[in-house]
Amino acid sequence: MDTFPSITPKYASMKTSLKRSLIADMDNHFIQRTSDGINTNEERWSLTWNVTTANAATIETFLEGKEGYKAFLWTPLDETSPIAFICKQWSKSILGPSVFNITATFERFYTYDN
Repeated sequence: MDTFPSITPKYASMKTSLKRSLIADMDNHFIQRTSDGINTNEERWSLTWNVTTANAATIETFLEGKEGYKAFLWTPLDETSPIAFICKQWSKSILGPSVFNITATFERFYTYDN
């Protein structure tokens, strides 16, 4: 599995977690809850980079090559080991001559070995 280029995002990045569950309402004021599958933690990172033209091209080329569904390894800012993610959406804006802002959402991708 490929590793995301070693271009550090801004530390203002945000992690969002959601636990997936199933809920059955039995009509008699009884509710049953259970986890939804074996990997119930949905984890998303909202990331931002302010980068040069070269680094912007590196990030975009990498993400375009993953086509929104191919997983890659990235080490979150609060972790020491890489985790598998996919990226279906990103945007790029021009801040000035040769300076770009890229925002992306990385979604945790569960494989057989994580």
